[in-house]
Amino acid sequence: MKILKELLNERKKATCWESVDFIDILINDLKEKKTLMNEKIALDLLFLLLFAGFETTSSGITATLKFLSSDPKALQELKVSVDKGK
Repeated sequence: MKILKELLNERKKATCWESVDFIDILINDLKEKKTLMNEKIALDLLFLLLFAGFETTSSGITATLKFLSSDPKALQELKVSVDKGK
């Protein structure tokens, strides 16, 4: 959380952005008076998205490898599909 807080503080101080990402949107939301968002909620949201993204990706890759290794026909079809894309 300390690293996320430092990142959020650095981005708040930035005067211009090369591109807009989720952190920039959070910062803009923090600046609005009408929002319920505060810095703690923003940090929790960033942590949750990082954690959920990691878990989803690793679980998806694991399930894909498991199913492909148990179904040689599907693995062969995938190889043919990838070769056609080259």
